[in-house]
Amino acid sequence: MDSSPIDAFGRRKHKLSKRQKSNKEGQDLTSNLPNHVIGHILSFLPTKEAIHTSVLSKRWLYLGTFITGLNFDDRDFYYSSCTIRKKSFIDFVDRALLHWNSGGFQSVSLALLETYDSSCIKKWISVVLNLRIKKLCVNLQNELAVSSDAFFKCRFLEELILNRFAITVSSFVCLSSLSSLTILKLCRTKISCDSSNESETLTLNFPALRKYETLDCTWSGVKSVTLQVPLLEVVSIKYTSVSRDSHVEIKFYASRLTKFCYSGFVLDTILLDTDSLASADISLYNNEKSLQEIGMFVSKLLSIYPESLKLCVCIKQFVLAGSKHHFTDIPPFGMLSYLELNFVGCEYLLSILLKTPCLKTLVLKVCHC
Repeated sequence: MDSSPIDAFGRRKHKLSKRQKSNKEGQDLTSNLPNHVIGHILSFLPTKEAIHTSVLSKRWLYLGTFITGLNFDDRDFYYSSCTIRKKSFIDFVDRALLHWNSGGFQSVSLALLETYDSSCIKKWISVVLNLRIKKLCVNLQNELAVSSDAFFKCRFLEELILNRFAITVSSFVCLSSLSSLTILKLCRTKISCDSSNESETLTLNFPALRKYETLDCTWSGVKSVTLQVPLLEVVSIKYTSVSRDSHVEIKFYASRLTKFCYSGFVLDTILLDTDSLASADISLYNNEKSLQEIGMFVSKLLSIYPESLKLCVCIKQFVLAGSKHHFTDIPPFGMLSYLELNFVGCEYLLSILLKTPCLKTLVLKVCHC
């Protein structure tokens, strides 16, 4: 008589043998996933490792064709001498791009620690942009000089991240062709105008941009930069060095801007044409700028801000002993009602309070004078 238990539906439950349990526990659940899901998972691996999964079984032989993102990193080739390693990496990238030239990729990442011929890198960038990808990240150890046409005429690109580039922008180029770009991150990148720009002004139009971030990004051959960014929500600008003497006025026409962050040394003049800003975080370092100059920098940002703005200001490395600064020359801080100050001296604090007649809330961390 069968003594197997009965389930709630009146069906008899059969016990699994030890061998059946072992097979069930060792089942390859990943291989049972749909092809596009496996391809998405493989996209998070370095491309070299993702390709190696094809040796697992016949099931995995062609799953590489479902990869949605390519990640090329020359650190994955550190098993041999420098010459052989660089040649192996170049051959690998060339073969991969040739093999997947018609693939449906969404993103490509290229990270290079070694020095390569510029024509080789430009060729790779050109190939991947022709694949109509949505995200491109290029991280270089040595600066690469390119024309703006290399990136700014790709209407499918949604996210662009560049590190160590020198981009020459023609005054006749139509940058609005980057009609889908929503995120732009530039690190240690130099943007310059060609010699045909006699007015020394540059206007960039990014109709879909929502996030703009720069780290030690410099401008050359231009005195004024205007960014037409109607959908922009976040701006983050950071300078970690004072290695340049040029001064640029950067204007943001961003009616939807809600968050602004500026960190580091005062190098440029930033103007924001917006009435929607909700918070501003400003952390400044004194690089032999007078307090009047720093006050002018901050007050220009505040000149059109609403009363509800939440502002955090941090000013570091001031030497107040024997100071020659004229604190009364600091311009008014507009209609500001909330202010957070960190690491400011007593004299500067007093001058700010005298210039903020509408201030309702003050959060203060005072340094010793």
